[in-house]
Amino acid sequence: MEFTLLYALVAFAGGAMGAIFGCLLAFIFVAVVIAAGLGMGGSLETLGVLGFGGWGFYAPQISFAGGAFASAYAGWRGYQKSGQDITTALVSLKKPDVLLMGGVGGLLGYLCMFIHAMTPLKTWMDSVPFAVVVPALIAKIVFDGSVFGPTSPEAKAAGGRFNVNSPVVWLPYNCTGLEKLLTAAIMGVGGAYATYILAQNPNTAAWAAFLPFCISVFSLIGFYFGMAIVPNHHMVYCASFGVLMSMSNGVGVAMLWGVSMAVMAHFWADFSARACHLYSKKAGNHFDPPTAGIWLATIFIVGIFPRIGAYANPGLAVAVPVVVLAVACILAIVDQVQLKKKA
Repeated sequence: MEFTLLYALVAFAGGAMGAIFGCLLAFIFVAVVIAAGLGMGGSLETLGVLGFGGWGFYAPQISFAGGAFASAYAGWRGYQKSGQDITTALVSLKKPDVLLMGGVGGLLGYLCMFIHAMTPLKTWMDSVPFAVVVPALIAKIVFDGSVFGPTSPEAKAAGGRFNVNSPVVWLPYNCTGLEKLLTAAIMGVGGAYATYILAQNPNTAAWAAFLPFCISVFSLIGFYFGMAIVPNHHMVYCASFGVLMSMSNGVGVAMLWGVSMAVMAHFWADFSARACHLYSKKAGNHFDPPTAGIWLATIFIVGIFPRIGAYANPGLAVAVPVVVLAVACILAIVDQVQLKKKA
């Protein structure tokens, strides 16, 4: 990957576009671009540049990161009530500086992709979530003065921000360990199965992880309109990743990896929401839990697990995903015990 003025210009414009439409709608564009391109027989290289490439106009690390950065800035300036607003089309604020800050966020995403490609980071984590998370952390520091922020009085009274009884949560309808485990396992089965089937066909193997991801992103349309939707693209994406990394061990092991990685991603997403997304001095900036879930999960999937032989060793290929699921089950039991104590 190279750094050029053309790519920087595209990244700046893409980030400003994310501000114009609002970062959530801009992210849905990613699925539209890739799904439409696949349907029309577009090349993987072209779709990658447009939808996920380091400087892609519609790429999450450009458009979504830019929109979130602009939203954080707008909240800091008092143009809107909260920097966590990801649905408002920021062009409606009639503030040119907000759109320009979206361009800055897009540039930051592009720079992060460049840094990822040029350093050992590329062997430790997925580039796109890294390039979304870092601009969000910069926005929190610059516009919020804190990455974590103070724990709210309501959360303190309930036992802390990580306690299952805390009323300050990302998804009130999917916040207990059991709810997270079941949802992620269900979505993991679907994502893993679709990826495995697509990967068996030479004509579809190259984009085996793209289509399941796109379908999951489309579900965010309901979330955009306020429905009780559980964002699930992080679960499906990591399920696909787990399958592709472990496929040589057979369909049973691949499915096990897919489900366990979906579960890991969802638990990391909720952890990230409680740690960074919900607590700050001025109603908060958006720190995207699903993206953080993918980022943290892929540190294990592409960074840690290959280095311990988790995919190559037949014993570890079964033991590692089983341990991941066992840890999730333990966390779910702990949550259920805490809920009963409250009752």
